[in-house]
Amino acid sequence: MTVATATLFDYAAEPVTATQCPVCGRDNPSRPATDRYGFVVGLSACASCGLRYLNPRMSADQYTCFYQTAYRPLVNAYCATDTTGQRAVAAATTRALSIAERLQSRLRSPVTTLLDVGGGPGTVALVLAQAFRCPSVTVIDPNPADIAQAEAGGCRGIVGAIETLPPPTDTYDLIVCLQTADHWRDPLAALRWMRQACAPGGMLWIDIVDVPACAKVYPCACLWKIDHPLYWSTGTLFLALQYTGWRALEFAYATHMGQAVQYRPGFWCEGV
Repeated sequence: MTVATATLFDYAAEPVTATQCPVCGRDNPSRPATDRYGFVVGLSACASCGLRYLNPRMSADQYTCFYQTAYRPLVNAYCATDTTGQRAVAAATTRALSIAERLQSRLRSPVTTLLDVGGGPGTVALVLAQAFRCPSVTVIDPNPADIAQAEAGGCRGIVGAIETLPPPTDTYDLIVCLQTADHWRDPLAALRWMRQACAPGGMLWIDIVDVPACAKVYPCACLWKIDHPLYWSTGTLFLALQYTGWRALEFAYATHMGQAVQYRPGFWCEGV
C-alpha cells in the first residue's frame, strides 16, 4: 500500500490548473510522474530557466488547507520511523547550530529582530535567537498548530503562506528561510515580500534542494512530491534572487555528520 492510499488526502480529487514557469513565465509542456507518496502529478521543466515545477497544481487556498490538515499526517506516514517528529526536531536543531556558527562572522551588526519564514514550531528560530542574543523573533508558517507552538516558546507568530500575506509592516535584521523555498507556489512574490521586510543592512539566509545534484544521490521516485511545487537548481535560484532585489554573496552546503550535503546549498544574501 502506498502512503497516498494509507492517508485520507485524495490529491486526484483536488481541482488543479495549468501554470507557467513561476520564475520566468514561460509556457512548458507537462508530463505525468508518480511522487514519493504514490500520487500522480504533472511535472514541467522550463526550457528557458531550467526550473522544474508541478504543472498543473493546486490553488493557494488548496495548499493552505493541505498544510493545515494533511501535510503532517502525510509526512509522518511516509517517515514511519519518526512518527513523533523527534528526529526531525533534532535535525532542525543541529541545522540551526550549524547555520549560527556560519553566520556569526558575516553579520554586519547585532541581530535585534529575526524572522523565520516557514519556521514551523519555531525550533530553528529559537536556537538562532539564543545564538545571536536576539530579543525579537517572528515565525511565519501556514499551520496554526505550529504557530501556536512557536508562540508558546516565546516567538511572535504569523499564520499564512508568505506569498499571500499583506505587505510587511515590520523589518528584520536577519531573515532565514530553511527547507521552505521548495514549498512556494509563487517564489517571486515570496522573495519580494522578504526583500521588503529586510531592514537596511539586513541579510537573508535561504537554502534549497538542488534537484540536479539530488538526482545523483536519490532515484527520481524520491524527488517529486505534492508538497514541493518547485524543484530548484542553484542557477534558477540565482535568477529568482536577481529578479527580486537580492544579491547572493556566497553559498555553502549543509553538513551532516561533518560531511557537506552537496544537494542542500544555502545562500547568504543582501538587498540590492
